[in-house]
Amino acid sequence: MGLETEYAIRCGSGGPRPRHDHVYDAIVSGLRHEVVLHRGDRLPANQQVFVENGGAFYYEFQPTHRADGLVEGSTPECRSAAQLLVYQRAQEALLGRAVVRARRHLAHHGFFGDLALIKNARDAEGHGYGTHENYEVNVATGGRLLALRAGLVLTLPVVVAANLAAWMVALVFIIVLIIGLLIAGLVALFVPSVRTTLARWLDLESRDAPIEWVAGIVSLRITQVLQLPVDLCFGTLYRATFFVPQRRRLMAHLASRTLYAGAGCLMDDQSLWLSERATTLTGVYRWAGAGTTHVVFDGGNLIKALWAPQFLRFGPLLGLFRRRQRMQVAYSDSNRCQVSEFLKVGTNLLLLDMIDDRRLTDAPRLSRPLTAFRALARDPKTRVSTTDGRTMNAYELQRWYLAEARRYVDEMEAAGRVDLERRDLVDLWSAVLDQLADDPGALVGRVDWITKRYLIEAADLDEDPVARKKIDLRYGELETGYFDRLDDRGLALRLVEPAEIEAAIRRPPPNSPAELRAEVLAELADTHDKVFVAWDRIRVGSWIGGRVIRLEDFWRERYGTRDDPDQPSPPS
Repeated sequence: MGLETEYAIRCGSGGPRPRHDHVYDAIVSGLRHEVVLHRGDRLPANQQVFVENGGAFYYEFQPTHRADGLVEGSTPECRSAAQLLVYQRAQEALLGRAVVRARRHLAHHGFFGDLALIKNARDAEGHGYGTHENYEVNVATGGRLLALRAGLVLTLPVVVAANLAAWMVALVFIIVLIIGLLIAGLVALFVPSVRTTLARWLDLESRDAPIEWVAGIVSLRITQVLQLPVDLCFGTLYRATFFVPQRRRLMAHLASRTLYAGAGCLMDDQSLWLSERATTLTGVYRWAGAGTTHVVFDGGNLIKALWAPQFLRFGPLLGLFRRRQRMQVAYSDSNRCQVSEFLKVGTNLLLLDMIDDRRLTDAPRLSRPLTAFRALARDPKTRVSTTDGRTMNAYELQRWYLAEARRYVDEMEAAGRVDLERRDLVDLWSAVLDQLADDPGALVGRVDWITKRYLIEAADLDEDPVARKKIDLRYGELETGYFDRLDDRGLALRLVEPAEIEAAIRRPPPNSPAELRAEVLAELADTHDKVFVAWDRIRVGSWIGGRVIRLEDFWRERYGTRDDPDQPSPPS
């Protein structure tokens, strides 16, 4: 399991506002002073880097707005909710230190304003982003797995044709662009006004260079057209075969867990919704390449695999036939409270284990999921309808899942399969639900939306919506935000110790693919060739003439087929 978190960039006044890709470069420079970095093996535009604990950072942006992107951080692959909490906090601590150095770097280049990263999921203009949860699960079993693989085989001709078309269109686009620039350049030699306009268009240091916007629009529209036949084929297959038990049995849990996992969001009418993600939610599934990412379940990682051949990579496409895949939960707020984050990922992980053991077959199913997600985020006491004719609110839905989870953990312990983390998780889950019903104020510093509500109300700013919104937005600011001020004063419950976080900054999680990557990189420490890192492979040398070390092959060569719990697990 792992988390992908998008951090918004805040640049205060102090001269011209820098482009966010330049801010990202400054942050990477700061990271380089704190830990060992390795360049990522993906498109240069994203500027991905891996850090020594196995996590990664890259620049996330829309094709039409490259200058206004986000910093995205990915944790290394983890084995438990507690471990993931440690590595998420290590990521935030590392970014906080890098930002301090980035401020000095930008000041050296003329920007003297403030700089900060904000861990939230909605900005002042209503744009949505945030966090994705990733869980490696069985994509399907039995007949459904056979149908999935057969459907992929039938879809392959469409995928291959679309990838070839992408190559041809890209080639034509580049030729037309070069010819157009040559003609414009010749005209500019004799017409001063054209020369001035062309210079403005090609000023890539500007925040609003027209050439970037036009290229982004053209590439986006071409991509949408090329992806349409693939989307139609894969979308049908995804809805029918991918993660069906997980999606059906988790939906009501995800809608109601905002009780303790919501980060809170102050709306224009001054009401506080429990979840920031709910305010931008537009769909239940993302199964199209050009589709929205404001969904509950995001199939974007699977869609990227379909388009990997255009970059001469066929492994991801073939990987879609594997039994175990990465399931992305996109309906996830960006939490600062450790209790909220631990419960968010811990309850999901426990319920996924139960689904693997064929439990939760009678889980409540929402009649209108999208409506229910929004309604419960607005007011958790709202009753939403289920397909069996009942109506339940968020408290009742969570009590149902908690009761099933407690029964499951009791049975596992009776069978000698003791797991203290699961027991602690269930006890904490129960205690938080009790406090939510009886004394929600006791959860300040433990649950984000309650903590945010407390700060807004304590500030007594009823007549100043701008000041209230400032608290909402800067609550999640790393190092200098309102939550961190509470934390510094000991008012936020900590589940992990600072020493654990400090160790996790430089060491990968034990018995994980991240540890395996660290082993390979250690063996390559003396190489004079360039090394590029990806989640499942390491490239040594250039794209042409270089060699690729697949982590799965390295694991088999090193450990064979022995099943030793002390050995790193094979990547997938």
